[in-house]
Amino acid sequence: MFGILKPPNGTNNSAKPLHPELLKQYDISQLLPESSEFRHQFQNVLLAPNGVLLHTSTCNNEEQCRCTPHLYICDQSRNSCLPKLKAGKLPKFAIANGNWVGQLPVELQNMSFGSLSLMRPVQSYGRVTTFQGTTGPGGSSLKGHVYSTPLPTALVTQKVPIQPSDSVVRVLVVSPFTSDASALNKGKIASTRSEYIIEPTKIRQLHQFWCSVDNQVMKRYPFDEETFSTLPDKDTSPDVYLVDQEELRKLPDIDLGNKNLSHTKTSVSGGDSLLRSAEEERESLMISCTITVREKDDENQNRTLANHLPPTANASFQPSTNTFVVRPAQQFVSDSDPNYLETRYPDLFPFGRAGFNEQRKIPISKKTLIAYYTNLSTRQFQKPDFVLPVYDMIARNSSYNMALVRANLPSREINAEFNVIPRAEAYARIPLEDLKKLADYQSEKIKRQLLGKRAPRPPASSSGLAFSFFTDQKIANETMQHSQAASQRNRQDVYAAHANNGKATIWLTISPDDAKFFKVMWYALGPKESAPNAKAIPQGTKRFALLSKHPVAAALNFQNILEIVIEDVIGWSLKNKRPYRRGGLFGVPKAWVRVVEEQSRLTLHTHMLIWIYGHSAIENQLTMALKRDEDQHETDMQTIDIDDVS
Repeated sequence: MFGILKPPNGTNNSAKPLHPELLKQYDISQLLPESSEFRHQFQNVLLAPNGVLLHTSTCNNEEQCRCTPHLYICDQSRNSCLPKLKAGKLPKFAIANGNWVGQLPVELQNMSFGSLSLMRPVQSYGRVTTFQGTTGPGGSSLKGHVYSTPLPTALVTQKVPIQPSDSVVRVLVVSPFTSDASALNKGKIASTRSEYIIEPTKIRQLHQFWCSVDNQVMKRYPFDEETFSTLPDKDTSPDVYLVDQEELRKLPDIDLGNKNLSHTKTSVSGGDSLLRSAEEERESLMISCTITVREKDDENQNRTLANHLPPTANASFQPSTNTFVVRPAQQFVSDSDPNYLETRYPDLFPFGRAGFNEQRKIPISKKTLIAYYTNLSTRQFQKPDFVLPVYDMIARNSSYNMALVRANLPSREINAEFNVIPRAEAYARIPLEDLKKLADYQSEKIKRQLLGKRAPRPPASSSGLAFSFFTDQKIANETMQHSQAASQRNRQDVYAAHANNGKATIWLTISPDDAKFFKVMWYALGPKESAPNAKAIPQGTKRFALLSKHPVAAALNFQNILEIVIEDVIGWSLKNKRPYRRGGLFGVPKAWVRVVEEQSRLTLHTHMLIWIYGHSAIENQLTMALKRDEDQHETDMQTIDIDDVS
């Protein structure tokens, strides 16, 4: 049954052989006792060691343990791994199907973010962290913001490690607005600063590991000894980590900083809350940003732009004096590069394998592959510097594919040979004046909708092609969840559900607090590292920092909660796409619709509308009962009036 999970040998259209060190990471036979009859059977079989349970919870001493190792394989549906293996078929997400990612050695897995950023050739993301305090009962709060630049191409360096001044990683820590949280903020600064410590020893070991395992992608980037000699040793580089040198002192009462913050803050038991007041959100400013300048524009671009920057690292809350970080470019890498993932994230793909272009017997789409990697139990793909840029890439690719399909659809126009032409060719014939008029119309329409006014009359168009052009644009952008087209599609789904099913029976809101769930820590840290916190929930500062580093962990927890609500509370089978006969908490559902949103505390929640079978009859009975009560009340009142007259 496990013969299909053998590693490739490079023959008969098979993928090229794997490095022995990579094979060793997927060899679970070494975990089995030498006397076990299965040790030889599982030798040279690609299986994840995470699926092997060596010791039970009652095993206190591993040396005296008499437990038998157990192998766990998914068996939840017909498409799961175990049913596929029993049928002699290769599972799509099996390691043997080209998903042999591998991991770095244990001593290199805990490298700081600052060290890893200097070893990644592709630089196209940034991170901004701000520290703010409040005078309310909620204490001080920590908000981290991670962003990905929406560039269609990414910048690539020629050597590693790169100069810290050329890295896009910039953190600017500013003094708190109030004095009551100074000590706590100092501790937060110290703990956060450790993420950007430069570790030269591990940097060299990482490059040596890539060379030793024959990483074909990273072997193209030579080691820059000159840059390496200038790196700080176990300290942060001043070019990467900027700290406001202003002392943490008590702010005067007339200081504008205190006016920017609300004196009331939502507080709940169990630690600090992620909730922020509306005043704090409105007054928050970006204190750092990133721009791109090509080298061919100016040889001394860094020196020239440095003259325009503030001479000190002191933070300024005026947008005109924000800190600009410049990143030079030597060459570019496109999303369509066959080694895109291996080049952009060499620490996540240390063997230079298992990316989009890996040879697989069963093809996997880019979107599905990314979803699979972010759900891996290794948790190495759950950090924001992987999730956000790759999500940006997947969303843009989906939008492009949809636009390409729409462009090749037949139009209503014909050419000189009386043949129907595709829409792309027809759109090229739209007069510029028509496009301008319709663009102005769309803008005015949105303004009036926001004010609750009637939409204006659309401009006259000779062919209607301009309307079709803007319609296709909206459809193409629906794949991007934060676009106006996606919001409009969600509203249309809700309107269509009401038109088809009538007035909804129940409005249900699910809003879990990620910082209070132990499962979020388990998803982010794993069973071993999260075990010490199983009985005592850690302080809010630690929980918030964990959420900012592992946003996928919170998303997985939200997805699991959502599935439980749909299956048990609503009573709907996600597998069969129909209601259970047993129904749910409110009865047997007829239909339901949901919209997922991000709330002010940067966590997910969902609003649901549910239609219940037979509820209309119950509603009619209730309406008739209320009407009878009203009629009886009127009759009683008339009787009283007659008695009074007599």
